[in-house]
Amino acid sequence: MFRWLNAAPDPTVMAGDPARAWQEARMLFDQLYQQAKRAHLMGRLTGHALLLLPLAELEAQGAVAGSHLPEVRAIPLAQIQGTEGRLTDFDAHFRPRHQEFRYRWMRVAQGYFLNRPLPPIDVIQVGDMYYVRDGHHRVSVALALGQTDIEARVYVWEIPAASVSLWRQRTLDCPDSVAA
Repeated sequence: MFRWLNAAPDPTVMAGDPARAWQEARMLFDQLYQQAKRAHLMGRLTGHALLLLPLAELEAQGAVAGSHLPEVRAIPLAQIQGTEGRLTDFDAHFRPRHQEFRYRWMRVAQGYFLNRPLPPIDVIQVGDMYYVRDGHHRVSVALALGQTDIEARVYVWEIPAASVSLWRQRTLDCPDSVAA
């Protein structure tokens, strides 16, 4: 049995063993869920919650000047900073915050372990940051397994730099305004 020592499991070892892949996915989910619970508690105690940035708020302000047709490309996971609408489902490190996502998350992880192709995620690019529209579980699993990039369908939004800067500053300075 693989023991988690700050290392991701090797999916090639489990490629032909769905039961083992499911077991590893369950252990990884449990580990991430506990980390998210501890981080949420620490955030409540210190007043510094680890939350995803809320893209919907920027859109609601009417700051979007234009957008482009999507293109599929690899993007760095480190630049995914927010979500279009699932603020309370994952923390800022895309660790799952609720048990009801357990089986969906585990199916995605099992697919990775069994070398099954996964569709690209959908993201919205604003400046140098990305916001997940679809694929939160795939992002969570990819980060948990130490990947640095992920295949994504990228929609680019044109937003004046001043609007983005003010929005980021206000959001980062007042994390409790978006906390659930």
